[in-house]
Amino acid sequence: MYHPTIRLKYPLKKTQPRPVDIGNTINQLYDISRIKEELIQTKNIFVQKVEEAEILIAKAEKKIESLQQVAKGDRGPQGIPGKEGKTIIGPKGEQGEPGMDGQTIVGPMGAKGDIGKNGSPDKPLEIADKLNTTEQSIERKVIKGLDEELSILSQRIRREMVLGGGMVRGGGSPNFVSPVSGAVNGVNTTFVFKDPIKALIVDGVMKFESVGYTLSGLTVTITDGAPPVLNIRAIL
Repeated sequence: MYHPTIRLKYPLKKTQPRPVDIGNTINQLYDISRIKEELIQTKNIFVQKVEEAEILIAKAEKKIESLQQVAKGDRGPQGIPGKEGKTIIGPKGEQGEPGMDGQTIVGPMGAKGDIGKNGSPDKPLEIADKLNTTEQSIERKVIKGLDEELSILSQRIRREMVLGGGMVRGGGSPNFVSPVSGAVNGVNTTFVFKDPIKALIVDGVMKFESVGYTLSGLTVTITDGAPPVLNIRAIL
């Protein structure tokens, strides 16, 4: 049987396979895995801090309830004045000898470090596209401005917790302070604090500005007709 020969007008060109940088790909996968583990640890720490804050809130509520149950007794008689004490100042000691001058020791210069690896050839838009499509976690410090935004968000959450009737925990117990002036006697309604305040706790009841009191500078005036009988504290 006859088989005709077909000749191409333009012969096919042989193409070379594109090399794949396996080492760089493995390094990127390792970095992504390490970043994911760090974010998981950060999440666990945040959950632990929230649980600790809830425990402190429960303890504070029990303490406030116990203070509210304490009855105010009659005022006792004035005590007898004590005898005037004597202040004794001893003789001044001799001046000590000056200390010796310290020595400044400069160590030898360390060896020159290895040359760093070349950076990624990707352009900013290409990097952003990879970040948006990856299923792995990204380390916080590689994203510019992320820590600052998280700090602002954390402050906003703590402020909303205070305005919503909760207590704030920012690395320690809530910061309660007493007024620097103002008698706690169930009658006085004016108190002065050393620093600006965010809310008040009067005899275990939380009050807020323009609802339970007014604020003029550092001076607080109770306006709901319930001045403190046992105690008054402010949250900074």
